[in-house]
Amino acid sequence: MKHIAMAVLMTISSSVFAASWPQFGCDATHKSATYDIAPRDLTAAVMAASAPLGITDGSGIVALGGRVYAFSGASPTSILYCLDAATLDVIWSNTVDVADLGWGSWGTPAVSTSCVVYAAEDFLGCWNLDGSLRWETDIPRTLNSSPVIAGDRVIVGAFSYMNATGGVAACELGTGSQLWYSAVIPNGAFSCCTPAIDEAAGVGYACASNQVWQFSLATGAVTWQTNLPGDSLQNVSLAGGTLLVVNYDFMYAETNLFALNASNGSNLWAGACGMSDVAPAVYAGTVVHSCGDNAVPPALTAFDLATGSNLWTREGYGNVGSMPAISKGYVYAGVGVYAGWALSHFSNAAVVSIADGSVFRAPQDLLGGWSPAIADDALLAANGGTVYAYRWPSAQLDVSAFSASILLEKIARDKAKVKAALAIGPEITNWLGEPITLGVGGIPFVVESVGLVRVKEKGGQLKRATLGIRQGTLKMKMRWSAARQTLDIKAVVSKANFTGLLPYKETDGSVNADIVTMFRAGDYSYSARSTDLVALETKKGKVSAWYKAK
Repeated sequence: MKHIAMAVLMTISSSVFAASWPQFGCDATHKSATYDIAPRDLTAAVMAASAPLGITDGSGIVALGGRVYAFSGASPTSILYCLDAATLDVIWSNTVDVADLGWGSWGTPAVSTSCVVYAAEDFLGCWNLDGSLRWETDIPRTLNSSPVIAGDRVIVGAFSYMNATGGVAACELGTGSQLWYSAVIPNGAFSCCTPAIDEAAGVGYACASNQVWQFSLATGAVTWQTNLPGDSLQNVSLAGGTLLVVNYDFMYAETNLFALNASNGSNLWAGACGMSDVAPAVYAGTVVHSCGDNAVPPALTAFDLATGSNLWTREGYGNVGSMPAISKGYVYAGVGVYAGWALSHFSNAAVVSIADGSVFRAPQDLLGGWSPAIADDALLAANGGTVYAYRWPSAQLDVSAFSASILLEKIARDKAKVKAALAIGPEITNWLGEPITLGVGGIPFVVESVGLVRVKEKGGQLKRATLGIRQGTLKMKMRWSAARQTLDIKAVVSKANFTGLLPYKETDGSVNADIVTMFRAGDYSYSARSTDLVALETKKGKVSAWYKAK
């Protein structure tokens, strides 16, 4: 018999466990990056496909609470779809009232724990999660901005195609009442900009024509405004104190990516790359820009966020209207086909290392690629009108109990517990030093490195192994038995912030929801998942969630 003890390093943070992709670019900053781990070898992934729904090229997929939302602008009727995340079957669909202005709409929906919002041309609408219409309203300018949900309000860019002015509007999420409309562009405001929001600072950012500006979330008032070269600024993303602005101008081709100081609008650097409609993605100090249109060969270009230096360029990957997604160091992007002035709409997707631009897996017969999303460790994308999902092959996780307490008016006072088991052999010892994630819905139990392991052997054979982690607000114990060939898991996390991570009612009331519990070890040396019907009750500002296997 021998015992082995090892040290453990553990961190936990809900910000690095997305488990959802609720709006354009993943969150209100549009960095389009997550610590979820999408399949890296897409050819070995489990693929699901929806029925042909006419999903619009360039419109991104969003996901939250076991559901996927996508927009079809197919003539003659535009439709917002709600799909089951596992099967991609249609749960409900609703008509979107788009005026026939000749351009159509290619914006991305936004979803919260209570509703889903879509903006199309001069229409802004909000639906409850059961598909019933909550409200609809007109915005005073033609728009093709994806809406952004920021707290109790919706922010949307309202830019005319070829008219005189454009700006940003804010509406109440609950009622659709317009809070303010700020018209700040005096000429030629041709843009599809989705504003980037810094909710903590109370400000947002937008661009159009040759101007980029910061505005107040409370009033829409402009707090700074900067002019940039070119005359077709299209989109923005926010990475800490740096605002990134993309340009799409046929007449100006010197630089098409600009980095500004987010606090005052001063120029930091400019990057040479192809023109684009979509915001750049950002992960761990690296900016990834996507381009490719009739006049521009497709390419992904990476820049150092701090200095603007070009890190690598991968030609043949990317598209002017497809924002890449980044999953823990790997870039997922569509593959364009370019010949002279002809760029075909791509029909496949590829995986590229963010470190050096090397292709991890070259595209084969892989479907999907328009502005991919990553949620619950799955890659979601649409192409040719169909939604596709790529998932890791996984084993069955048996959840015996789960409970959570969320205080909606207090921060870092929430608590969750889960008990589960999975059938596995002695290869659990391969997890030493590797990260482990256990998540229920969006609630994370994250261990960056597994240790404190006690192992009992007899006759050279492993009999029992115990992995015990206790640090900060996390307690986790995993016990493996050779006799049962089963790993039992108990985990508790407290003093955390879980607001918005489960599909509860925001006002008093009860709801039952299918919640996915997932377990992964060693960046998918092993993965398992389960879907269980969880009861959630909201009462006097407190959410109680519970599940117990029969």
